Amino acid sequence: MTIVNKGLNKRGHLVLVVSFSLLFCFGACNKKQNVNLSGLKVYADTLTIDIPSFTSSNLAKPVVWQEGQIEYLAAYNYLDHSLSIFNLTDETYAKRISLDREGPHFVDAVGAVSFDVDLNCFIVVNYQWITFINLEGKVLKRLRMNSGKQNDLEGIDFEKYELYYNHYSGLQFDQESKKFLMGVASLNRRYPQRDTTSRLAEIDLRSNAIAPLDIKMPKDFTELPGDYGELTRIGFWRKGSEIVFNFVMAAKVFIKESDSLMVYDIESPLLDNLAQPMKGGGNWNQNRIKHQLSSQAFYPMVSDKHQDIYGQVQKTDSNSPSDEDYYGLFFYDEHLNLISEIEFPENYYIFPIVSKRGLMFMSFNKHDDKLKLVKYNLQ
Repeated sequence: MTIVNKGLNKRGHLVLVVSFSLLFCFGACNKKQNVNLSGLKVYADTLTIDIPSFTSSNLAKPVVWQEGQIEYLAAYNYLDHSLSIFNLTDETYAKRISLDREGPHFVDAVGAVSFDVDLNCFIVVNYQWITFINLEGKVLKRLRMNSGKQNDLEGIDFEKYELYYNHYSGLQFDQESKKFLMGVASLNRRYPQRDTTSRLAEIDLRSNAIAPLDIKMPKDFTELPGDYGELTRIGFWRKGSEIVFNFVMAAKVFIKESDSLMVYDIESPLLDNLAQPMKGGGNWNQNRIKHQLSSQAFYPMVSDKHQDIYGQVQKTDSNSPSDEDYYGLFFYDEHLNLISEIEFPENYYIFPIVSKRGLMFMSFNKHDDKLKLVKYNLQ
């Protein structure tokens, strides 16, 4: 991709050396004490890049890719329905791509984004479309899904199941195979932990085929009483040829490669090993939403290939009006042993950005003229 950099960068450093003999947090520090089980330190560094006046900092859905020696970051702008591209290597704003809401090049919604270096285009996915967009915002190709018998993709029964993107995992697009990952959910929303079919599929963009993977709800989960609702959703991340996955409801992590499957019971000083099911009574759909928002949660276990560590955001439950959610950022070693935990910073998206610069998260300040990233490195 050839991009002409526009604008200057202004870098603001807030370097926080986290020594876990001390208490450290970004926000309110009166709830949880940080944990350290190793001699490693976490270095938190805030990176700030100026954004031109014609765009905004209300950015989400980040994706990172490498071209030669340059590392790029792109993110979706909700306010003006565009994609903003940044050169992370030079720490500069690079380009804005406007998206049409109607017409032949329409992109009606942006759920998850990736970038194909070979085709020099973005892959944008929502619940109905997979859309290929060039650097001018023009649609190169479009595939329909989740529309019953009118799909352009084949491999699952869309009368019974649907594909969905994970808000915190993205597409995990593999440049070599041209495949990305999506969750698979039954259209029957009741007691989803009892569904024993595949929970994750690879979408092959060369053949337009869906390949459900041998990744299912563990047997000890399917036998649980009660309804776990949206907590049965799967989080996933690629680590080379391996797929790392977990379920929101439990402190278990699975690593699958070919026909082998490794299971890890991870340590969390914050959460119970298993969330609670939904409570009965009242409107079922309202209960399902309330349960999702108030329950503890294990977000996707992220593989940081540059530091050879894992990172995971975990959220405590808030089952009474006086309770407040607490979000912790946990670091694990290559064998998924707990290294340390710090409080996740306020006003940052949970979606992780795995960069050569560190494990990063993006601010969601809507009224600033800067892109703000916090990045973590362990040493």
